[in-house]
Amino acid sequence: MRGVISASIAYLVSWLIGALGLRIYLKSAQCRHSLILFLAPGAGLFAGVFILYLGLYLFNGISRVFALAANLLLLIVLCAVWRRAPRDKRDNSLAKEWKILFAVLCLGALFLLAVMLKSPFGNGLDVWAIWKMKARVIYYSPEWRSIFSLALRFSHPDYPLFYPLAMIWGWLPGGRETPAASFGLALIFTLSLIGIVVSAAAERGTKSGWLCGLFLISVPHFIGMGGSQYADILVAYFYTAAVVLMDQAFREGNERLARVSGVFAGMSSFVKNEGLLFFVAFCVSLFLFAVLGPKKRRPIFRRFFFTAAQGGLFFLAFTAFFKYFEFYPNHMLKPETIRYHLTSGDILPRTVTILSFAFGEFFKENSWVYVWPVFWLIFILYPRRTLDPKRLWIFLAAFFVNVGYACVYLVTALGLPMQLGASLDRVMIHTFPVFTYFFLTGAPFAQES
Repeated sequence: MRGVISASIAYLVSWLIGALGLRIYLKSAQCRHSLILFLAPGAGLFAGVFILYLGLYLFNGISRVFALAANLLLLIVLCAVWRRAPRDKRDNSLAKEWKILFAVLCLGALFLLAVMLKSPFGNGLDVWAIWKMKARVIYYSPEWRSIFSLALRFSHPDYPLFYPLAMIWGWLPGGRETPAASFGLALIFTLSLIGIVVSAAAERGTKSGWLCGLFLISVPHFIGMGGSQYADILVAYFYTAAVVLMDQAFREGNERLARVSGVFAGMSSFVKNEGLLFFVAFCVSLFLFAVLGPKKRRPIFRRFFFTAAQGGLFFLAFTAFFKYFEFYPNHMLKPETIRYHLTSGDILPRTVTILSFAFGEFFKENSWVYVWPVFWLIFILYPRRTLDPKRLWIFLAAFFVNVGYACVYLVTALGLPMQLGASLDRVMIHTFPVFTYFFLTGAPFAQES
């Protein structure tokens, strides 16, 4: 019980920090309160992780007093600023959408708990061999840089530290390790991810909200990935938040939303290495439309491209600082192996192997229940709506991410079939919520009559 209370206090403080910070900054933007409700955990927890990471350098380890005091001080300052800020127009989006959000999130929580209570400590090798082990080494070791030692090279020492530090933050109020922290993180981020998609989709109509929400929670692999406590659901959360915010920015013509979108895209880079790829893909898709998109919309794409890039630069620099000063080579991408694959002529057969594994994953009825063929069918039946120039950048951003993953698989130093079998389903979950939002909100049958 003490562990549950500890994690609950820590993550409630983070949620309040995120909610107040977003509400203060987005005061002039027409951002729905229901959306901020689910964006707040990511923003607030990143603030907490930043404080913990700063403490590692100031005190050469975790300082409980510093972390708690800094978070509480930040919360007090934000409360004072929020109280003095002028109130914007009343937003009753929560009142309008509460039925959808309540029903979908309750069902999602029920399905998640059914998975998580079977293995409340998390399942899967990566959960223990990478994330929880790093959290323990940082928390207990007198030298936190032990996570980069050769003895722990199997634990991806090059991975950023958002997840293990977020776990440690859940331990600090109680002063000891608790499985409730990782359990709570999995629950918070999975439900918040669902909430982001439902809230943004419901703005286009209640049908879209219901359809997107029920579609997400009906996919066994999505719920299973959330309940497994892998970091991949956190990656999907930041990806989806960035895309949804930018889509809202275009609809409202608001630069503040575009900047916050860039912030979430930048934050993803400190969750896993894949976040760096997403930030590049996200910016490239916006840049392409700024240059080649419809002439009438090029100026706004150009403006929001620079605004989003500015928003994400600090967080990109934060990740670059970690990578530079705590450099550890990525064992999957070795220069000599990349040169070998590019010059040996095996790119084509490796491409065939990747595609065969991908198509096999698409038709796994016990995990994906044919959601990918559903997307293809929507594209075939409604090509004009799907290829709407105003929203096609969303598809391209997710598409470029997956092309990037395919390129990494092509030159990986590990055995390709083994690597695909171990990770393909997990990297597919990163962009699945984005594709759900893109296809289901654009389909005519999801629109209000």
